[in-house]
Amino acid sequence: MTGRDTPTEYASYDELIRWLQLRRCVRVEVSSGREIWKTPKGDPFNLPPIANRTQSGAPLVDKYQGTFCRQHVIGLMSGKRDYPPPKGKVLAVKRKDES
Repeated sequence: MTGRDTPTEYASYDELIRWLQLRRCVRVEVSSGREIWKTPKGDPFNLPPIANRTQSGAPLVDKYQGTFCRQHVIGLMSGKRDYPPPKGKVLAVKRKDES
């Protein structure tokens, strides 16, 4: 994902977090599986609740299928809270033991 303006179509949770951190976003709270982040301007936004992890640290895919939509992330970065992910291309969170 280096050098791109948006994440690739499929990205792991860790890659998505790195992408957000490279854009100076800061995680401010994690509760009930939901993560609250702030943009560099200080605007809060939420990530969908897929941050639940196994004890080994591998991301879990939950009832939302553990997907991030490219437009969802772009919407979050533009300061929209809980931007509704449209149907279409998604960023899938895969466990590390999956190919």
